Amino acid sequence: MDFTQMFSKLGEMKEKVEQSRANLENIQVRAAMQGVTIIMTAGKNIVDIEISDELFNSGDKDAVIDALMAALKQANEKASDIAEKDMRDMGEGLLPGLSDLLR
Repeated sequence: MDFTQMFSKLGEMKEKVEQSRANLENIQVRAAMQGVTIIMTAGKNIVDIEISDELFNSGDKDAVIDALMAALKQANEKASDIAEKDMRDMGEGLLPGLSDLLR
């Protein structure tokens, strides 16, 4: 492969990465833990946070914080899984065999 082809492939990869990032904003994940629900995009932007009335009215600040942290962690993991799969799939399309290296 000469430099022209390499730069062409790099340009394609850059476009695909940008498109993939934009697409991740259209995918939402939901995580519910201990009375807290987090809705987040696969691009890791928080869309909504719901706290149950029972938890909110409990007056237990530490319980609210713990539930928020647990739900955020779970939502973040789900979003990461989707983003990683998307990147592997995209890389496979550009460079066959790449997904095996990314596992």
